[in-house]
Amino acid sequence: MCFRTEAAACMKYMNSKDWQNYIPGTSSEGVDAQRTADVVRGWINIYLKESLTAIENLQAMLTKEQSSGALTHTEDGAHSESRKVSTILRRWIQIKYLCEEALKSVSSNSHVPLKPPT
Repeated sequence: MCFRTEAAACMKYMNSKDWQNYIPGTSSEGVDAQRTADVVRGWINIYLKESLTAIENLQAMLTKEQSSGALTHTEDGAHSESRKVSTILRRWIQIKYLCEEALKSVSSNSHVPLKPPT
């Protein structure tokens, strides 16, 4: 996790004085690696849930198009629309993968507080 992400997460639970001392690297008082990781995991989970919803909806759109025969009864318009939906679906699948990998990373590194960049 980069220091900026960690700093933003710490802002969610640290008091103002501790956070202001933490940012320049003066103090790490008030930093709780587990709480920081929990905040970041919460953020990632929001995107993960969004990706799952998008994937489900896009797959349903493609299935509906295929089962209705829309692709075989129209000209390039339906094929083009289907390609667009497929492209967007692939992007959401990538986002889902990135979220899953980020969750693994946050979980495995939650014990390591970072230092501000110099």
